[in-house]
Formats: sequence, C-alpha cells, structure tokens
Amino acid sequence: MSFLACILLIPASAVNYEIPAEQLNELGLFRGTDAGFELDRAPTRAEAVTMLVRFLGLEEESKSGEYTHPFSDVPKWADEAVAIAFEKGYTTGVTDTKFDPQGICSAQMYVTFILRALGYSDDSVESTLWAEAIEFGKNVGIIDDIILSGTFLRGNMTAVSYLALKAAPQDSEYDTLLEKLFADGAVDEITAQLVAIWLIRLEEYSNIMTGFTKDTSLAASITMSINATDGDDVVSSSTSIDVAAIFNENDLNLTLVMASDDGIDETYITNGNVYVNSNGEKIKVPLETLSGTDMENLLSFIQITNIPPTPPYLISNVGMNSQDDSVVYTIKAVGGPLAELMHIVFTSFGGNLSLDDFSAMLDGSIVMAFSVDEDGLPTKITVSAALDYFNISGTLSFEVEFIAFGAGVKIDFPDDLDTYIDMAAEMAEHTS
Repeated sequence: MSFLACILLIPASAVNYEIPAEQLNELGLFRGTDAGFELDRAPTRAEAVTMLVRFLGLEEESKSGEYTHPFSDVPKWADEAVAIAFEKGYTTGVTDTKFDPQGICSAQMYVTFILRALGYSDDSVESTLWAEAIEFGKNVGIIDDIILSGTFLRGNMTAVSYLALKAAPQDSEYDTLLEKLFADGAVDEITAQLVAIWLIRLEEYSNIMTGFTKDTSLAASITMSINATDGDDVVSSSTSIDVAAIFNENDLNLTLVMASDDGIDETYITNGNVYVNSNGEKIKVPLETLSGTDMENLLSFIQITNIPPTPPYLISNVGMNSQDDSVVYTIKAVGGPLAELMHIVFTSFGGNLSLDDFSAMLDGSIVMAFSVDEDGLPTKITVSAALDYFNISGTLSFEVEFIAFGAGVKIDFPDDLDTYIDMAAEMAEHTS
C-alpha cells in the first residue's frame, strides 16, 4: 500500500489537553476520577461545579457546613461543592429548586462560572454575563476558538481553568488568579512560583509571535521537506520557495519562485496582472479574474510565514537562549497553529488528509525554533514534526529565512513579461 493511501486509514483525533490537566494536577487544583483524568468525556453540571470549587481552592472550605443551597436534586457527593458555589454566586440552578446535576455542562456554562469567580457580573457587560459569556471570556483571555471547536469536554474545561490562572481577579490586589490562589493557601509556594515563571515565559512568547503576524511587506526564503519510510518504500521530497511581496492599499506586487522535484514554477503579480511561468509555459491573466480561493492559494506561502501564537495549554516546553546577535526561542507543542502549519506543508506534498487525521500521525510534540534580532524582528523560523503510524515513520520540516520587511523589500521582475501569452486576449479572440 502506498504512503498516502495508508495514512488515509488514520482515525480522527481531538485536541490533546493532557498538558493543562497535568499542570493543574501538580498545583492540586484538578484531580480527575478513579478512571483517570477522563479528558475526552463531557462533564455534567455537578462535575463542573465540583471541579470549579477544587480549582478555586475552596474544597476544604466547602466542608465547613456553613453553606447551603435550595436544590432538591443534587447528589450527596456534590452537595458541598454546589452549596459553596451557589452562595458565592458562581452558579445558579435551572429553576429555583432544581440544579439539573446530570445535565451536560456547556462551554457557556463553565466560562460563566469562571467569570463570576473572577469577580465579573452582569454589570460588566451590556446585557447579561450569561448571554455574553463566550465573547467576554475571549476578551478576558480564558477561552479561544480552539477550545470552542467540537464538543466541550472535561479536557476543554482544564484548558479554560488553565488560562484563568493568568487572568486578573476584579477588585483585587492580585495581578493574576494564581497569585490569589497562592495567597489563599490553595497552592504551595514552590509550585506556584514555577507555574508563574512558566506563564510569564509563555506570555513573552505569545507577544513576540503576535508581532510576527502583522500584515507587512516581506521577502523570505522557504524550504519544506518530507523524509519518511513506509515499510520498504521511501518518501523523500523537498520544495524551496523564494517569495517577495509588497502590499499597498490598492496594489500588490509579488514574486514567487517555487522549485520542487517536478520543476520550477514562477509567479509574478504587477500592474494588476498575474504572470505564470510553469516549466517554460508562460501565461498572463488579469488579477481581478482570480477567485477568492485562487488568491488564497497564491498567497498561502506568504501567510504561513505569519505563524500565530500557540495557546499555552498546548505547549509542553518553551526555552530561550542567545546566539550571536539574536535571541532564539524554542517551543514544543501539541496541536494548534503549529499542527495547522505542518498540515499545510503536508498537503503541499500531495497529502489528502484532514487536519485531525494528520494530527493523529504526529509522533508527540511539534518543535519550533524562532530567532529574533535586536529590533524584535524574526530572522529565522524552523518547525519540525515526527511522523509515526504503523509502518510509517519520518520527519516533516519547514524553514523560513526572513530577508527583509516593509520598506526594505525590493522586487525585480523579469524583463520578458511582455512576451507572456495574454489569456484574456486569447479568450476574447476565440469568442468574437
């Protein structure tokens, strides 16, 4: 069976939330069940509130007997957690006397619980906190589109809780919820300090990567390669791309030269036209005739130089060191934007696989190293991923060397663009 045919058999996989679950477990803020963390199961409302109370360091306080609730359907094991969460205003019932403990907890519910625990209320929004929970939660930084994709599971809850650690409680002397939990004695000092340093480093990484994503003119050299084996079959291929683009408000000038095992393809955009030289066949078409999909595909190699930050709950390690005049950051992550990037690289080699199915064949973490010069501009980004599925093993890699940004980008077009076949004129002639 061929390499690509074999990997089509891979089952779909979800985002892996082991990292935030383990971090919260080390802090003593998440315990799981007798069956383990059970991250791939939807939480009930009773479980969600119990997890919330433990996450907020209120488990011991809940056992004091000082708290009550008006609900008649709460099981004994969740009674204390529901009571303290109700009296502190974190949760309400579905009616005045019913809590619906076996009902499934949605993202909207859990984000509302967390926002209330952080001190937000209906006064914080235009309508109600419940109605605006998701969008307001995004603004606060406790949920994102990755967590919202698919069914909201226990793993998703750990990611929301993990992000909440760096959120600032309202009307509080503390800068983060983690600081407050430490002050309240919910987490020990050494673990809290280690996690705090980790979160600061992740925030620094996120700020740097956000700066990379700004739309600007750029010139870069890109190299993509795949080296893998499928039993006795060897799959080895590479593509190099030299790209330069100058974006103006009403104009786009671009050169893109792609060299692969299949030959050399050149694409140029200038004066409102697209010029394509594919292994010596030269044609010209008006830029305005390209569909949105065609334009997206054309600019895809520019877009993948702008790698968005990987959410902290998907990062297993982040390091920093100095090399010459640059600072090099290295992260290891599972899923998220890096998986999406490698999926683009994979499909550029002819892989016909969904993102989830592709993620299933990744062997552990994706490693990214990026270098930043003294002005904070990227100089180089490398990303590599190991592939491992049945008899298939190998590596997929991607590298960008940035040459220039903004006003420093210069474009030289070939002298023979006027010799390219005008396809619009050809079509007009044949239809006249």
